[in-house]
Amino acid sequence: MRGAAKRIRELFKLVKAWPVGRYKELGEAASVDRQSARDTVRDFLRRGELVVDDGMYRYLGRPERRVVADKIWRAWRYCPQWTVNEIAQLAEADRETVKSYVRLYRMAGYVERIGKRKREDGVIEGVYRLKNRHMRKRPCISKKTLGKNS
Repeated sequence: MRGAAKRIRELFKLVKAWPVGRYKELGEAASVDRQSARDTVRDFLRRGELVVDDGMYRYLGRPERRVVADKIWRAWRYCPQWTVNEIAQLAEADRETVKSYVRLYRMAGYVERIGKRKREDGVIEGVYRLKNRHMRKRPCISKKTLGKNS
């Protein structure tokens, strides 16, 4: 059933706890069928939205999703030198997105181009690196902040 997760999430936000295994009643309260309630609870448990405590499901809320920029930053820190394609694969991000972040962080002085590399298909691409790989937290920069500095 479409929208079951949204309905059950809203119900859990109101009641905060629900007896374990009471899928029929949960489904009725959230206006979804029993199987959808059961599947949704299983998904919530796997994602960490729900925990079982003293025979009750307790709703913790949605876990924060990792931002693409954070994934890219972690991949940059992991690799001493890299190409846009390598980071796109590591960070599971679109190549154009990675390219725009490289351009942005390069203008801000965090990334530098150190050379070129020829791929197997003959395309020449830039090789980059972070100037300081030990910086744990990704600096929050944008085109607006870069415009103020120049």
